[in-house]
Amino acid sequence: AYASSKSRESAASALRLLGEMQKLQATQLLKYEQEFRTAYDFDRPNDNERRVVHVDFVAFTSVLKAISARCRRLEDITIRRVGKANKRYDIAEMAEKMMRKALKITDGSESDMRFVYNACLDAWAQSHVKEGALRCEILLQEMLEQDSVVKPNRVSFNTCIQGLSTLYLSSVSNVVL
Repeated sequence: AYASSKSRESAASALRLLGEMQKLQATQLLKYEQEFRTAYDFDRPNDNERRVVHVDFVAFTSVLKAISARCRRLEDITIRRVGKANKRYDIAEMAEKMMRKALKITDGSESDMRFVYNACLDAWAQSHVKEGALRCEILLQEMLEQDSVVKPNRVSFNTCIQGLSTLYLSSVSNVVL
């Protein structure tokens, strides 16, 4: 819901909710281990004595989408306003950190990993900061590496091109202003 919300606080709310879920999961796992004297098995949840909150890949990617959407909404704010560039950078950087966390817990399917990379690419492309195009290029290079499990698709390349074009447009608008 936060990913499609128009609220200015949607990304922060999504991050706050994720943090609460992570704390709840840690608490429930500790209680589970104390009560049943065994570790909870996330791979076979039906074999456990009871369920616990599971902060999974979907939770991380939902937050990543909310962060990316926040970058996109910031694009609508006049680029000339002081301080917005730093905020855009911070939000895109937050998206990349979230991507790294999501990649650690994914089952390794290429489509899931590509989705996460593309969402992060989108956040950097929409950030309208000069580092955005460079970060897009670096992420794309990660995907193109020989030993990479995930390979870029059209969305990946188009998003990088969009990042480059927004960098160009931002630099032209700054010269004109």
